[in-house]
Amino acid sequence: MSMYPGHYVSLIIPLTEEEEKNIPAKVKSDKKERKAVMFTRVELLRPTENLVLGHAYRLITSQEVMKVLREKKSAKTKKH
Repeated sequence: MSMYPGHYVSLIIPLTEEEEKNIPAKVKSDKKERKAVMFTRVELLRPTENLVLGHAYRLITSQEVMKVLREKKSAKTKKH
């Protein structure tokens, strides 16, 4: 990660088949029907972890990470 300071690598984890059943399968756009791609979560990787072939990864900025952490914290405080 020294090549991209201020960025994190995240592992994208897709929905399971059971979770996909609860989401509308098709999205209509320009008179075409196509399946929507949904992801449940994005897991941050440590700088020492190795990337594995066959997995989907995304490079995200530290600003995006902080935004999500703030949203999670505010969601927790709203529950209490």
